[in-house]
Amino acid sequence: MQRKTLGEMLRRSGSEDIPPCDYSFPSNATQMVSLLSAFKSAEAGVHISLAESLLEGDASAAIALSSMAGVAARQGALLRIHANSNASFASFETPLSATWAYNLALGFVQPGSCPAELPIPTLPVLYLNNATAGFARPGSSVPFAWGDAGKAAASRAGKPLFIGWVNQVDAPMYTPLTWDHDGFGVTRVPTDLSGTAFAVLTTQTGLTSVDELTRATLAGPVIVCLVQ
Repeated sequence: MQRKTLGEMLRRSGSEDIPPCDYSFPSNATQMVSLLSAFKSAEAGVHISLAESLLEGDASAAIALSSMAGVAARQGALLRIHANSNASFASFETPLSATWAYNLALGFVQPGSCPAELPIPTLPVLYLNNATAGFARPGSSVPFAWGDAGKAAASRAGKPLFIGWVNQVDAPMYTPLTWDHDGFGVTRVPTDLSGTAFAVLTTQTGLTSVDELTRATLAGPVIVCLVQ
């Protein structure tokens, strides 16, 4: 039903419906539940961002997207309860740009399975503990890594690197990255994060919106589930 509604929104805006890709997910049940919980946070976040962008132009679409965000949030809470975790530590869901959501999904797409290529930038992958979704405790030091494409982007930038953190409805936060110039670095998780955050590699600080930080992203995002 949600996919049908999204397709109708696209057609109403003059765009074509997007055919689905094939995906590969972990076969381990524990890993699968953890990943689905993280992805439900991402789903809620991108619906919130899209709804905000449509509020003035298409009120009915904005309402539908907000409703989908609420459903995704409840599903994520049920998955966390199933994993013997708290339903939520957060007061708000965290917004996610369409570019970030697309790049998160690409990490699980089976090569060659997408019938259509979307006109959305493809970003280098960022890893937290060798995964694109992971757990971290506020205030702790955590390792990030990025591959050859990320190294090339960082080299071209030629500036100090930072991790940009997006969490709930707050402005992005930035922490300096101690890195070895070979695609690996360590930073400290901000102490006042909770719930789910999205982290990216960037050289710019002071950007105050998700859209601004998206345009300045060198690699990422990675989903960070905060452990209290």
